[in-house]
Amino acid sequence: MDRRKSTGRVSNIPGPRLPNDFTWEVLSALLQDLQGYLQGRDVQLVRGIVRNRDVVALINLSQEWGLQSINLSSGNLAEIRAKYQISALLKKFPFDDDCFDRRRTAIEKFLAAEEQCRKCNEILIPQLRRASEPDTLAVMTYARGFISRVLGQIPNWDIVSKDCRHGPGATLSTSNGFVGTYHKFSNWPYDVSKAALPYAIKFIQQDERWLGALEDDYRKVMEIPYHYILDWDTFWVNVFNVENTNSVTFVPKDVRTERTIAIEPTMNLLLQLGVDGLIRRNLKLFGVDLDYGQEKNQELARIGSIDDSFATIDLASASDTVSIELCHYLLPPYWYSYLMALRSPFGDFEDKILTYSKISSMGNGFTFALESLIFTSVIYGVSKHFLGESRYQHFAVYGDDLIVRTEIASAVVLFLRKVGFEVNLTKSFFKGPVRESCGADWLDGHPIRPVILDKPVTNCAELWALRNRLKYTLERYWYIQDAQVVSLMDKWTPDALLGIVGPPSLEEFSSYRHISHPFGRRRKPNSFSWEIKYLQCLPVPQRGNKLFFRRLMNPLRENDETPWLKKIQGGLKDVGGYYRVHSRKRMAWCIATRTVCEWPSEYPAGVV
Repeated sequence: MDRRKSTGRVSNIPGPRLPNDFTWEVLSALLQDLQGYLQGRDVQLVRGIVRNRDVVALINLSQEWGLQSINLSSGNLAEIRAKYQISALLKKFPFDDDCFDRRRTAIEKFLAAEEQCRKCNEILIPQLRRASEPDTLAVMTYARGFISRVLGQIPNWDIVSKDCRHGPGATLSTSNGFVGTYHKFSNWPYDVSKAALPYAIKFIQQDERWLGALEDDYRKVMEIPYHYILDWDTFWVNVFNVENTNSVTFVPKDVRTERTIAIEPTMNLLLQLGVDGLIRRNLKLFGVDLDYGQEKNQELARIGSIDDSFATIDLASASDTVSIELCHYLLPPYWYSYLMALRSPFGDFEDKILTYSKISSMGNGFTFALESLIFTSVIYGVSKHFLGESRYQHFAVYGDDLIVRTEIASAVVLFLRKVGFEVNLTKSFFKGPVRESCGADWLDGHPIRPVILDKPVTNCAELWALRNRLKYTLERYWYIQDAQVVSLMDKWTPDALLGIVGPPSLEEFSSYRHISHPFGRRRKPNSFSWEIKYLQCLPVPQRGNKLFFRRLMNPLRENDETPWLKKIQGGLKDVGGYYRVHSRKRMAWCIATRTVCEWPSEYPAGVV
């Protein structure tokens, strides 16, 4: 039973009362909770790091006590988990520390990946084409055949276009957080590369509603009477803005480096997501599920940590090292031409125009699916050649998280290097009791994944997410019920929000504070149930000034959020015109309520 209702918008929900160095206080409190599982010299070492606020020493400790250094002889399971959790808690937190030039590190890494792709285009793939070794010929032939089976020889426009859509992220035509579907429809002229322009025109022409809205708005802007016949050539020239360059930008990653992503032209991204959808759908037929496939990776990694039957492989800068010539070599010719038309050939990087040697970068709509397809094809080829079979239950692929049978792991690594990829040895495991894949860490079949704080806490939902995950971890791994670190974060919760509590859950970590026993109970007919409050953040709807494009939102008007949106706006009549017309910077917090029939005293079994 899960009945939800809103209590309305809360205009001034207070934020957490955090001290300036709250990260170090959290680490200090966690150390107090776990010091009984550590040796005395280890406790003193961590205390010194916390006392001196020594970020460099903390990062070094995370490497010394990290996954690669773990083995069963280094201590009992509780001690290993404690050391791993303490050293990993802040290893990705973006401290403002002068010891690390994150931007410079990201730039160097990006340029190194480009150089790797250039060498692959000029040297590796030409050598691969001329290779005469039987193993290489066989594996690559199987890989190319696999990709052909997944994609087909020629792109079927009717099938590919079904998955073309506007994504949730930013594009060159959007700005200031206005990245909703409405804004991407209404902000024309649409950016598109020259090669992708014919496909963009074709896609809009087959959507009568979009074409009609665009024509109506075009007539209004250009002051063209409705009884005048449009010059369609002029129409398309004005509707599109040819842009062959994407924009490379940086987003936070960890204390040592930032992550580079590229913002694509609006129509390019829409068309790229069509390719993404087709690859995802077809790969499922071969045992690779990119939508809900992380559980398979995690399970095979668990099995591998027990009996060494599976190895986990992680690749360095995988998204940035899929070279153009590799795609030319592996993909069917018409598919290669199609992807080349949809990509951005140039990038605006550090105020310079860069000619890409890669097929696509992070931010491109098909990068994740394409790299997964290529990695799967290499694994398939190696399996067919060296094992004589390729059972889909014996490998797993999710982006650059790869799991293969241990007996072919070295061969898979060899052929990945042959086509221009580098293995990240700090995250790859070929033997021993440790495995890591898709956010799950295993030691001899036991989960040891730590809680990691990788960004500043800005609101109570983020504070509760950290608090509840630490509570879950401490109770599950060390049976600590009244942890000091949990009590510390409860003190930082504003008094007005102390009543927002609920039962332990593996699905809701940021909605409310988890407590083991209810403090209030309401009797329902023939049963007991509890009413709980939870915090919710929803977009504040805004009126779309262009009615033509608001009409494109009609199929989306009815949804569960409509009553809440209606209420916070004071009972608006035209709720449909507001739906999804919002920006990322205009979000509203509200306190909602629902009833639950069960209140477990502990967390259910499962891995977070």
